[in-house]
Amino acid sequence: MDIEYLQQQSFWEDLKLIVLTVPVMIKGCGGV
Repeated sequence: MDIEYLQQQSFWEDLKLIVLTVPVMIKGCGGV
């Protein structure tokens, strides 16, 4: 993931990752 992420890094990719991660953190399921 890391190499592909660095090659395709963009605002929208970051935004999508945040949007998908925040609800998981709020729910507390699947969080690290």
